[in-house]
Amino acid sequence: MASSFAALAMPHFVSWEGVFPPRGGEGGYTFFHQGMIEPFAGTIRPFGAPTAQGQHLSISGHHMLFAIFGTSFGGNGRNEFRLPNLEGRVAVGGSPVGKEGPQTLALTWLIAASKSDMPFAGTLIAFGGSYVPDGWLAADGSLLPISSNRSLFDAIGTTYGGDGVKDFALPDLKDAAPVGAGRGPGLPPVELGQKMSGEVPRLGLNYLICTSGMYPPSDGKGDLPSRDSYYGQVIAFAGAKAPSGWALCDGALLSILDNMPLYSMIGDRYGGDGQKTFALPDLRGRMLMGPEY
Repeated sequence: MASSFAALAMPHFVSWEGVFPPRGGEGGYTFFHQGMIEPFAGTIRPFGAPTAQGQHLSISGHHMLFAIFGTSFGGNGRNEFRLPNLEGRVAVGGSPVGKEGPQTLALTWLIAASKSDMPFAGTLIAFGGSYVPDGWLAADGSLLPISSNRSLFDAIGTTYGGDGVKDFALPDLKDAAPVGAGRGPGLPPVELGQKMSGEVPRLGLNYLICTSGMYPPSDGKGDLPSRDSYYGQVIAFAGAKAPSGWALCDGALLSILDNMPLYSMIGDRYGGDGQKTFALPDLRGRMLMGPEY
């Protein structure tokens, strides 16, 4: 199905092992949890995680993941359920989770608030559960007091609203998808925090790619790292400046010699001559969608 909006297809992987996302506690540490969906710019299956393409799973073999997803994405709920299906779709924030629209899938968009190396404050990620895990906040446009959310305020400021004295606002991804800030070739410019209407409502955010982290194996149990970044990992980010070890997904050309681990992951699929240079994915003015396998 061809999209009628600017998008870049990239595999999305589901973390189906690892830390179970707690709920109902007070604050808590921020981790990447089971049930989160992460785009990956490389050509392998990182850590053995499955792609988000609606596969049927047995409840007996994945009872913890079933406790998160239930039958939001399909299945009979007796002996089997399904993973989210992002084939040819973009992830929008919405309720109920699992609702399918024209080329969209409703998920819970979360934002990391605590100060940590990873996930750092301002990190945005899609989650297949219908609740907000401890250590995260819903990306729903809420106003927060600066005094008790200093790390997040330092990362995103008043880009999304607030007076900047007592409060600030979170990005609002209700019924909307992230679109990369900047001006992609042949596309209109998108400002950070800009709201855009259309077939798929959008919010201007930065997409980042990990340029210095773990080297992801192509096998494993599907446990994507809970507190570490890995080459080729892609996240949405609500801040203006990429943290150390990350780069904007702006199509920049990099030296292969100086960036061999990342090049070995993504090659020249996004540009470059494949001999001396390669390019980062260019998500300026584009949304991320899952490929059609």
